[in-house]
Amino acid sequence: MTETILNNKNVKAHSCPTCGGQLKTNFELGMYECPFCGVNFDYEYFREDDVLKKGYEALEKGEFSSAKDAFSFMLTKEPHNFMALRGKIFAISHISNFKDLEKADAFKNIHYSVTDCEDAIMAADPQDREYFTELQALLSKAQRLSECDKENQAVLEKRKKLGGELKNLSYHVEQNYVTTRDGKQHPKDVIKTCIVGAILVFVIDMVPGLGLLLDGSVKGTIIVLLATLGLIGIMALITAIIVAPKLSRIKKIEAQMAEINNEIDTTIASQIKEIDSKTSEEKREFRNHYLFLRKIEKANGTF
Repeated sequence: MTETILNNKNVKAHSCPTCGGQLKTNFELGMYECPFCGVNFDYEYFREDDVLKKGYEALEKGEFSSAKDAFSFMLTKEPHNFMALRGKIFAISHISNFKDLEKADAFKNIHYSVTDCEDAIMAADPQDREYFTELQALLSKAQRLSECDKENQAVLEKRKKLGGELKNLSYHVEQNYVTTRDGKQHPKDVIKTCIVGAILVFVIDMVPGLGLLLDGSVKGTIIVLLATLGLIGIMALITAIIVAPKLSRIKKIEAQMAEINNEIDTTIASQIKEIDSKTSEEKREFRNHYLFLRKIEKANGTF
């Protein structure tokens, strides 16, 4: 009975870090149990040094919720504890280890909470506030880098989509090519061939016509001329019926392609250049904050 009373007295000092419920003692297992959420804690969990250890172990495993609970519990005992404040911000920010911030893409997985960072700055001892102020600045830069990355991905995705539209339009251009004995040809090339053919027909047919004219047969020359013009007219009519509509459609498609190419080469290219420039600047500042924090980490023996 005495043991029960003592243990119950100790338990009253402990609330579940997960849900805040009052813990109960399981003497058989030698653990504290939460009757509300079912989480178990051994007796050593509530030793201050053990709480920090478990919190940082949870961080290393990427168990950020558990780590946050441990550090939050520690801060109920010591509101100004540097390691607990540091660990809580790491847990909220999804940082497993300070050294992970050295990675080039570290910013992609970082979560930034303005309120929690400001609370940590206010709760920290005066000598520790510089650290948390710099940490907040670093996390802010991480968020900006993440935004730049998303913006860049959106622009690249748009460029890819426009590239797909160009490919599709190019296919429709080829569908409007004219099938000839030499294969499929662009309507422009077919028209050029027809013009050359018309000139050749005119020259070839008019040679005998000139001969008739020299022999004094004006009527024969006129007949040859009319026949030649009629043949050329038929060629022109066929070209107008078959080739001209295809050429008109191709011109419209090529105008669309020109607009898309202009957007890719000017607007998209300019956006990418602007984002790259902004990203480079943010990365430089992120790096500066990291190096400053690393000095403090080394001085504290936490790096």
